Amino acid sequence: MKKPPVFLCDLMLRRLARWLRILGIGCVYAGDEGISDDDEILKFCLKRGCVLLTRDELLYRKAGSYVKTVLMDNESPERQVKALTGKFGLKLGRKFLGPSLCPQCGGRLERVGKPSVKGKVFPKVYELNRSFNKCADCGKIYWKGSHFPKLESFHKKVA
Repeated sequence: MKKPPVFLCDLMLRRLARWLRILGIGCVYAGDEGISDDDEILKFCLKRGCVLLTRDELLYRKAGSYVKTVLMDNESPERQVKALTGKFGLKLGRKFLGPSLCPQCGGRLERVGKPSVKGKVFPKVYELNRSFNKCADCGKIYWKGSHFPKLESFHKKVA
């Protein structure tokens, strides 16, 4: 089975990068890597084999035939994700089970035992939740909070 492309979102597409990660689609955000210069972005994409996502028409033209590039429109993240899933044949699960990648850094989320997060989350969060996930890279802790229906709704719109 062909591995889905890993995307690099330029500085204009931070929201899109977060949504792709929430949906489990591998994505690097240029700002997280400290990359802001067009040439650095192109070098990064060449080195890692990333598909560049940008709203910058000059960068899009500069990428030319060096890097596979998608010029994104200024529409909603829902429409942007739908365009990408269609263009690259990316499959999203029928039901949203929760993020598998850290929205912050893109690291893999791993289920952790409740006792391991005691004192690391607010007491009320600890009390009200039974399951927690932790990013293997940045250590950020996640749980099924009040925002989860919004994530499910977003998934339903784009799947």
